[in-house]
Amino acid sequence: MMGRVVTFCCTRIWQMAAINLTALGLTLIGGLILGVVPAIVAAFWAVGRLDRPAADLARGMWDEWRAEFLRSNIVALPPLVAAIAALMAMPFGGVVAGLLLLVAILSAAYALAALQMLAQVDGTAGDARANAALAFALAPWRHVLATALVPAALIIGWSQPPLALWFGLSVPCLLARSFINPALVVALPTETRACRPA
Repeated sequence: MMGRVVTFCCTRIWQMAAINLTALGLTLIGGLILGVVPAIVAAFWAVGRLDRPAADLARGMWDEWRAEFLRSNIVALPPLVAAIAALMAMPFGGVVAGLLLLVAILSAAYALAALQMLAQVDGTAGDARANAALAFALAPWRHVLATALVPAALIIGWSQPPLALWFGLSVPCLLARSFINPALVVALPTETRACRPA
């Protein structure tokens, strides 16, 4: 019994590290800015298939990254740019600062929903936007909680660089997926869901 638990834990740690290192490599291949969004989609794809060996996950992430490069950047970069612009435009207090912070959080949460939708469902960029909006509308707090993982991961990565290298993207993607996935299941009825093959 204990041997199976140790084997499971070691396998899961290795898979998380492989997902993270592959995502970092894909981000660098794509030239940081344009590479990070499809790398996140590929990481979301991989954490949904943890029953596979790490080598298969890395190969699948490469295929997913190439397939989603253009579509993921079209879908997620505008809300991410809006979130960053809102954060940069915030004055140091007042109601306007609160509204801009709200815009930044909601834009980032919507982008996260869109990335998860791209990793899970086939379709066009417009389909991903519409499905993400539906999933976000049905469970906004799940998406906001998943978005809160981003600053937490940045803080942990800044204070513990080895953890960021091994688990900085894969573990937050796994946790975000666990928050967002129930909303996606509600948003997409089983008879209309066109999930990607595993």
